[in-house]
Amino acid sequence: MYAFDYHRPTSVAEAAKLLASTPEAKLQSLAETLGTRPSEFWIVFSHVQGAESADILTRLKQNGYTMADWVERRAAGAVLLRQE
Repeated sequence: MYAFDYHRPTSVAEAAKLLASTPEAKLQSLAETLGTRPSEFWIVFSHVQGAESADILTRLKQNGYTMADWVERRAAGAVLLRQE
C-alpha cells in the first residue's frame, strides 16, 4: 500500500484551497503516491467549470504529457495521457 495524505476539510474555505491546487501540484502528489512519475494515466473530468479541463490539460502538456486517447459521455470525459 502506498502512503498518501488524506484531507478532510473542516470548512468551505479549506476545501476551496485544496481544490485550487495547481495541476503541477496534483501531478507531484500523484508521483509521490505512486513512488514515481507515471508514464501513462487516465484523468477523468466531470462537473468541471468553465475552461478548467482545458487549463489542466494545457499544464500537463507543458509538463511533458500528450493526449493519447479520450472518451466523452454526456457531461463527463476521460483522457489518456502519455509522457513524451
